[in-house]
Amino acid sequence: MDTHLFEDIGLTKGETKVYLTLLGLGESTTGKIIEDAQISAGKVYQILDRLIKKGLVGYIIKEKIRYYSATHPHRIIDLLHEKEQEIKNKETQIRDILPVLIQRYTERRKTHEATLFQGMKGLL
Repeated sequence: MDTHLFEDIGLTKGETKVYLTLLGLGESTTGKIIEDAQISAGKVYQILDRLIKKGLVGYIIKEKIRYYSATHPHRIIDLLHEKEQEIKNKETQIRDILPVLIQRYTERRKTHEATLFQGMKGLL
């Protein structure tokens, strides 16, 4: 499975490893996660906390021991929709301040004879 897709949507390599490991394990303690995902014991709790905040992992406590499990994979789509909404909100905020930015741009802009662009942006 191409794990780069998970990184493209905002997961780290460690988060991807842990999530995919938990999908295969079902409920698991950190020891088994560390072993199967091949991550350090020092990072497993940080990674699990981030995945919990993203809604991709949950846990239950049995006899004072946490058992972690991956949430349903449909949650990844929900996460994408949340990111999409965040981007739309940021776009709205930028559009609100755009007139001020344009005004600053034009006030401070010196007249140029020519502008040189390099790379792919220069072709557009």
